[in-house]
Amino acid sequence: MNSLLGILIPLFVPVILQFNLLNKSRNGLEWLVNVLMVASLTLYMFLGEGWFLSSYYFRNLSLIILIVIVVISFTQLPSDAWTKHQILSPDWKTLIWYLIPSLIFCVLLYNQLIGTRYSGTAVSLRFPLKDGTYLFAQAGSTGIVNHHHNAGSQNFAQDIVGLDNFGRHASILIPTSLEQYEIFGKPVYSPCDGVIATSVDGLHDINPEDAMDTSHPAGNHVYIDCRNENVQVLLAHMKNGSVSVKPGDTVNVGDPIGLVGNSGNTTEPHLHIHARVGGDLKEITGGTAVPILYNNRFYVRNEIFHE
Repeated sequence: MNSLLGILIPLFVPVILQFNLLNKSRNGLEWLVNVLMVASLTLYMFLGEGWFLSSYYFRNLSLIILIVIVVISFTQLPSDAWTKHQILSPDWKTLIWYLIPSLIFCVLLYNQLIGTRYSGTAVSLRFPLKDGTYLFAQAGSTGIVNHHHNAGSQNFAQDIVGLDNFGRHASILIPTSLEQYEIFGKPVYSPCDGVIATSVDGLHDINPEDAMDTSHPAGNHVYIDCRNENVQVLLAHMKNGSVSVKPGDTVNVGDPIGLVGNSGNTTEPHLHIHARVGGDLKEITGGTAVPILYNNRFYVRNEIFHE
């Protein structure tokens, strides 16, 4: 049910409200506030919804429809819509009905935008996946773009999924097997030169709709003590039996260390990565969070990485 709602809400809610703009208004101020409400909601969903559940490229369609309908509805306004008499005599109930959600979504949009910034010193790493198109399903520095925010060392954590040629994370809308996910089984590579500090394998991969393994949050995973960057990097939720390194092993950037799986506290196959300093590595939220850059860029939710 949650997956179905995640598909339907970003696809249809903005479009329904956008078409509401075509209900002819005689008052320019009412129309303008209605546009603000619809545009702020559309942009909020454009930036923050899980478009990869249906197709990442559908989000561009939502913006195109918005622009077309705003232009059409503007041309439908009567010639006196912007007169002083009309502007000063709106339907106040309608105006407030549009204004309140407009303000709410503008605040949410602001929170999304400040999620593109980070504080402190970031670490530059090599992107840990190759040969594909990848999307940051969770990433950024605020809770509205990253559900790891305020979770200790996971504050800047990233959840990465794969996209096929149609912008989908899986070959069907509601997957029934792990193999239907684009990223499942993809090789994971070391993002830095370092030494393996922790290595865990042997935990089963969770099938779609099965309960998450909350007792092993990271699932099959490794911590790499990155020598040059002076951070510990976690790569989590790897495939059962795929982890190819053990504690004490030396790895170079680009060395294979395992495969993407669906082990641990996870809802679907993805690669979780975060960098930290200090703390007990047995505590997934221990230590101090460090922002991660790839090619000197700080990625946030719904951004794409081509490798």
